[in-house]
Amino acid sequence: MRRLITVKQKLLSLLCVSLTLLIASYYIVRTIRKNRKQEAHAQIAASSKELKPFVVVGGSAAGTAAIKTLLAKKCPNPIVWIAAQAEPPYNMTLLPSFITDNKRFRGMRIAGTKMPDGVDYKFSTAITKLDPTRNELILSSGEHITYSKLLLATGIRYELALGHKHLVSKGVFAYGSFADGQAIKKFMRQHAVKDIVIVGAGIRGLKLAQALSNAQYTVNVIEKASTILPRYLDQDGARFVTEHPTSWTLHTAATIKKVQLRGGLINEVTLSSGTKIACQLIIYATAGIINTDFIRHTSILRHNNAIIVDKYLRSSINTIYAAGDNCMINADYTYKCHGWQEAQHQGIIAATNMLGQYKAYHEDCAYHTLTLGTTSIVMAGHTHQTPTAWQRIVYQDKSYYHLFVVHNDRLKGFCLLGFYKSFDVMRLRRAIGKQAPINEALLESCHKSVIASIISSFSMVKNKRGR
Repeated sequence: MRRLITVKQKLLSLLCVSLTLLIASYYIVRTIRKNRKQEAHAQIAASSKELKPFVVVGGSAAGTAAIKTLLAKKCPNPIVWIAAQAEPPYNMTLLPSFITDNKRFRGMRIAGTKMPDGVDYKFSTAITKLDPTRNELILSSGEHITYSKLLLATGIRYELALGHKHLVSKGVFAYGSFADGQAIKKFMRQHAVKDIVIVGAGIRGLKLAQALSNAQYTVNVIEKASTILPRYLDQDGARFVTEHPTSWTLHTAATIKKVQLRGGLINEVTLSSGTKIACQLIIYATAGIINTDFIRHTSILRHNNAIIVDKYLRSSINTIYAAGDNCMINADYTYKCHGWQEAQHQGIIAATNMLGQYKAYHEDCAYHTLTLGTTSIVMAGHTHQTPTAWQRIVYQDKSYYHLFVVHNDRLKGFCLLGFYKSFDVMRLRRAIGKQAPINEALLESCHKSVIASIISSFSMVKNKRGR
């Protein structure tokens, strides 16, 4: 019995010693791994000091997406982010809600942009000069930055008409940034504005007009073209929209000819048609100017001020990339403004290629939605001023106007005005992006009342080709 107890004691002692050695070994291995990791981080930090930074210029959709991508992919180089705006990255499409007090700036900020560590931020800073021969930027602060790779995502700026710039303090404002929105909102509160004139019947101008009219302001929209949404709708589509009631008044083929002041503030405008409109505020929501002035003296290839890039979003200079509204990708030099999601996608692709992980960019399907009065509008792809060889198929009645643009049995664009609840819009949009041949599965995503007509139209086209 005593021998059995002695054996048990020895086994227990041996087990305790083994556990002690095992625990000690675990902590020794963990300490060694931790030290190695710290040494590796120290080496990376030391080497990064010797590496030239990746610089991203622009704080909107493309620039923000590029910064997130560089951080997610653990960019070995230091990262510098330069933007002319003072505010953190925000969603410009939500500006009408801010102006009408339906959203605060916190709700406009782009999700996930909490200014993470690892980035040298230089906001409220503009680029005064770019020297590609020396890979050098000169900032408005006087600082010189030498870069390894550079992404230009400077977008578009919006300015007033030349003849109205002196009226800023009297009630005339540009509409293109959060600072503009703040100035407009402040002026409206200080002067109890009730009547507003918006110049420009594009997407930005119409969304702002609808938001202000919903907030019980009297709104008049002035458009120099003969139709609204002149970049997107043909005459018939524009006529369908304008024939349906809205809470604001539209004046097409018109410009502001005269501005009348009372007490130092705007009181009335006279249009080129002779129409007089009472107003206390004029907002310019016209087309913008591409922000590429600082590269005019360089050899970077441009077309109509837009930077020409290849399928990797690389400019004519290998170390410089471009994304967003300031670049042109199509080989035929057909420039168009990019949507918010499209700009984000370009920022991701550009950052990936800056890191040497080459990925080709395939043009996204520009996609826009808005509601004007009782009319819902969905537009995607190419819908206006298309080549003559492309087929335009229209279906309409009093409640809807549906346009499909087709070429070589592939959907190039569509415009859905009015009723479209039975459409699978995302399937149609993916069909444009993938450029797959049109089939019955795709047509099933359309309103049932037009499926037979669409199939018939495509069949007629195919039969003509067969002959």
